[in-house]
Amino acid sequence: MRLDKLLQATGIVKRRARAQELCRAGYVQLDGVDAKAGKEVKVGQELSVQLGRQVLVFEVREIPRGVVTKQRRGEVVQLLQRHTIDDRP
Repeated sequence: MRLDKLLQATGIVKRRARAQELCRAGYVQLDGVDAKAGKEVKVGQELSVQLGRQVLVFEVREIPRGVVTKQRRGEVVQLLQRHTIDDRP
């Protein structure tokens, strides 16, 4: 599944266009490397998304076949880490 579709299907972002913008801006990484929206995602990969000042790190546990319900999101992508970027010197 394409990265932008996964981000939208799992509810990490609400719109696929927003997922594409985040990828273009360099705010999305797969296994520590900046990823393009069309990159194919595989089970076991680590997904990092910066949303504002928050960075969310997930493990891809399953490739969904469409939109994922809120109850199943934890089965598809598992939140490993959440931290805030501190701009202060």
